[in-house]
Amino acid sequence: SKEREQKQSLRLIIDLFLKTYHRNREAFVSCLALLVLFFPSYQVIQEHFHPLSSEIFPKQVDAGSFITFQHSSLPRHLSEAQFFIAQRAFSYHPHFDTWFGGVGLYLGAVTQIHAYNARPNSSWIEFPSITYFKQNIKITYSHRKIVPQLRLPSQVQKKINRVSNHRKKRERLKMKKLLSRNSSSEFPLCWGLPVKNKVTSRFAAPRQLPSGRVYFHSGLDLRAYTGAPITAIAQGIVVFANHMTVPGNMVVIDHGHGLFSRYMHLSHMHVEVQDSVVPGQLIGESGSTGRVEAAHLHWEILWKGQHLNPQHFIQSWNQKFCQKSLVTFHQLLHKKPPLKLNFL
Repeated sequence: SKEREQKQSLRLIIDLFLKTYHRNREAFVSCLALLVLFFPSYQVIQEHFHPLSSEIFPKQVDAGSFITFQHSSLPRHLSEAQFFIAQRAFSYHPHFDTWFGGVGLYLGAVTQIHAYNARPNSSWIEFPSITYFKQNIKITYSHRKIVPQLRLPSQVQKKINRVSNHRKKRERLKMKKLLSRNSSSEFPLCWGLPVKNKVTSRFAAPRQLPSGRVYFHSGLDLRAYTGAPITAIAQGIVVFANHMTVPGNMVVIDHGHGLFSRYMHLSHMHVEVQDSVVPGQLIGESGSTGRVEAAHLHWEILWKGQHLNPQHFIQSWNQKFCQKSLVTFHQLLHKKPPLKLNFL
């Protein structure tokens, strides 16, 4: 191979260097310079660090925010750069020439958007270089002086406690691996609601378990009686439809490009893994399976494993990408007559 030939040539030159060094030190220095010029794989890459323009990205966002920026808005020196947020590469929507990503729940007080632009050497005498750009973003969270504690029925608590911690950990790792997929498919045009009803618990609201552990609510709780129909919010592929200890009966839909939706605590599931679903299609019925106080739907939207605020995501996506109308979450929730989700 080319690399093997380079190494063989290098050995010959090193032997020549050793002989030259003992005979003529000036000639040795000249040969060393030629080695650096003609073997770029052994060169040191030049690195440069620059801040990102504050006009491109916000300086502060709420946890769970959906972030977008147009490729055409980038300055020339960033036009070929790859962008990341919290070590995750931004996704690209080619039809709208727009990059998108999200800020999750457990990234701390500050996360970083960074980009790099690699420029290979165009000739034997030019060193390759990588230019890094970065900007810190402050993340704000919901704070309450009094954190509400979950009041789980005794039967539910006993059922959860009977399951071993090893099994719960295995379930979490399985779901984490599943949500790390980044499939390519058609982008959903518009996003709807899984059930039209009142929000009973908002995204990122702090909660306390009976054990004393405090955590942030990772989705939205929507009021839904047992047996209420739950529908897909956008087109996608079902990648999970089974029972887990805490979520109960759960359906997970892969919408492509790192976007997933999860529907928890269902009483019945009407889809199977590998099923293709369309917006408004019945996927299950609400219930009270898993770790719950009462019957409801816990609904989540994730991007590359990061929990996004469903309200903010739907409003932002539909305003930027929805081709039929500009629909806000509030309009979806309160539109009269009752909203039919199969309009998407």
